[in-house]
Amino acid sequence: MKKIVFLLICIAVNLSCSSAQEDGKITFNEKKHDFGEISDKGGNVSFDFILTNRSNEPLLISNVKASCGCTTPSWTKTPIKPKKSGTITVSYNPNGQHGSFLKSITVYTNLGTPITLQISGKVTSAPISEQGDETYPVTFGNDLSR
Repeated sequence: MKKIVFLLICIAVNLSCSSAQEDGKITFNEKKHDFGEISDKGGNVSFDFILTNRSNEPLLISNVKASCGCTTPSWTKTPIKPKKSGTITVSYNPNGQHGSFLKSITVYTNLGTPITLQISGKVTSAPISEQGDETYPVTFGNDLSR
């Protein structure tokens, strides 16, 4: 019984801490961005998550971590003054990837619990005509036309 009560208290504290971020200390233009369909040969795609400091103290982004190596974040390194904005740019490399993807980006700041952002989309293969000379014409079997 004590374990259940302790677990419920931990959950309540966690929810109240994470809601502090949601209650207006930091706001974003988007927390989830969908790239839609992108080509595996089209090069990196990027999106700028714009965050605004709604607190009364400077906001410092201490670190931003992506869930995998195909996603690269960069961010505003200087303190963001109250009522000012900063940027977290997230680039995704679709080369060699196929199908749907959903990647998480975790943002660590001096104002509380980490914030999770997401990017998603679907990587499609480029049509053969766009792939260049990656095909080799070869005759298989018995070609009797010669």
